[in-house]
Amino acid sequence: SNKFGDTSNEKLNPIWSVSGRWNIHENLLSNKWWINTLALKASFGYQGNMSAQDSPNLIIQRKGTHWAFDELYSSIKYYPNPHLKWERTSTYNIELEYSLFNNKLVGNFSYYYRHTTDAFMSKTVSRINGVSSYTVNRGTLNNQGFEFDINFTPIENLGAGGEKRGFVWRINPNFGSVFNQLVDKIKSKDKVLQDEIRYGDYLDGRVQVAGRPVNTFYSYKFKGLDPKDGRPTFYGTDANEIVGTDKNGNEITRQKSYELMTLGDVCMEVMEHSGCREPFLQGSISNYLGWRNWGLSFNLAYSVGAKIRLLQMYGSNNSAVPAPVMNMRGEFVHRWRRPGDEEFTNVPGLLDAKSYEKTRTPWWNDKPYEFAGTIWNMYDNSNVRVVSGDYLKLTSLSLRYIVPERICHKMYMKSAYLNVSGTNLFTLCSKKLKGQDPSQSGSSELINISVRPTYSLSLNVTF
Repeated sequence: SNKFGDTSNEKLNPIWSVSGRWNIHENLLSNKWWINTLALKASFGYQGNMSAQDSPNLIIQRKGTHWAFDELYSSIKYYPNPHLKWERTSTYNIELEYSLFNNKLVGNFSYYYRHTTDAFMSKTVSRINGVSSYTVNRGTLNNQGFEFDINFTPIENLGAGGEKRGFVWRINPNFGSVFNQLVDKIKSKDKVLQDEIRYGDYLDGRVQVAGRPVNTFYSYKFKGLDPKDGRPTFYGTDANEIVGTDKNGNEITRQKSYELMTLGDVCMEVMEHSGCREPFLQGSISNYLGWRNWGLSFNLAYSVGAKIRLLQMYGSNNSAVPAPVMNMRGEFVHRWRRPGDEEFTNVPGLLDAKSYEKTRTPWWNDKPYEFAGTIWNMYDNSNVRVVSGDYLKLTSLSLRYIVPERICHKMYMKSAYLNVSGTNLFTLCSKKLKGQDPSQSGSSELINISVRPTYSLSLNVTF
């Protein structure tokens, strides 16, 4: 397939794997009464992946009639990339499978490690080529994780003949964790791997940084509220701040020092590492409790390690205060109102129209090292608006009653049951979320309510 490169040395590049299994319970532990199954499984292999948007051929797109020349025209959709090789991933897997105590405890523990070379990354090129960026093989990514799955039946007391007379309890916890890291053998940790970046890449988690996980994001370093009018202030944004002296003893201001730095270095002056949007540990715990014809099942979901932003307070609003037709966030109730309030709140005050208009054109605007929009955008993306995304949710709960067969036969039914269920019943999470669901992103400026619970009642009858 030409999707795997156009050069002869990239054709017939094999994808292969090898695996094995050792049944330990049949050899070393064959005489242990409490072991039903104990097996060790392992595998190794190579996988390939090709970019869906790249091809060794030039792909053009017919656009229609040009408005100026009144002629049919086309545009370049995908630039030819004949030397692009496939991403090559080596995968190691090891798993321990077990079944113990007459199959009352069943599960597995697995670990994987993936090493990807020649990963696709975007490289900035001159527009004289017809495009501004080009996909190349230059990335290296390490990805590893584990999963722990248990199916435990601590109580199972069935009646005679297997009738539903006794009590049953089954629990199935699941644990999963993923660690990934961008690797660069030349650049040190926290150095950007992209050729061209924008400050928004740091805020949105799109920046590719050596030694950091994918989806790592950064935030502005909030300094506090101005005691004069309650506007937000940030470290590294005072243009006249003296940061050092040159070799002649002349003082160097903050603004002058930024003129001598790259955008990446400037962003590191005004921002700090906030964490990763992806959790490093997540899973669920399922439970089933049964007694006679009654059955209660519920599922808990949890997530640990993620960081999220609070929903925006200002967004794209272009006025000193939200317009009358717009909703305001409840946080404005606790805003700065008079000098001294900065000691008790971090919610900015409302500026008069003239003062607000000046904040819309900060001194770094349109500079080569532009590191932010306005101070209001900086506040929405500051570290004071970053909170823990850890949570424990009761995602579902169901109570079912199965109508006994003797009653069904009297009513000429084959079977029947009544079921009451609910979803998203409660969530335990950080109080700093202030009602925001931990699964909601802070990129929205709309007034969003948390995920609401739902309830249902059903009767199922089969004739």
